[in-house]
Amino acid sequence: MSIPRRDWRPTRLITAEDRAHLEAVGLAPVILQEYVAGLDVRVIAVGQLLFAAEFDARATRSPEDYREALDECPVRPASLPPALAAGLHRLLGSLGLTYGAIDLRRREDGSYAFLEVNPSGLWRFVEERTGLPISEALARELLAA
Repeated sequence: MSIPRRDWRPTRLITAEDRAHLEAVGLAPVILQEYVAGLDVRVIAVGQLLFAAEFDARATRSPEDYREALDECPVRPASLPPALAAGLHRLLGSLGLTYGAIDLRRREDGSYAFLEVNPSGLWRFVEERTGLPISEALARELLAA
């Protein structure tokens, strides 16, 4: 299963050559952030439910972005520490979101780095790789609305 390339651009590390041209993107939509080594964790929030999956791309051709090597990396359901889950619920509540695709990076020491929450992020590839019942949760949430 792959994510269509037209829908995203891979994360990549900035080179010295890139740094020399940073002024060229002054008016462009670019996100720059510190690289955080570790496992990718995608959390799909549906109402009060959180479905988490780990994507381990560390040994793939694209350790900085699992999406580039989705078919190569091991994927498994994951559990979140209770304090992290509570914080994600607070974040979603403060944003008024019932749904969100949250990207985290779990560092080697077990701590988490928050990368983003996307209110219309992809979820089906998570369900396909893990068997997590996200479709059912979405249907129930829509029926309850």
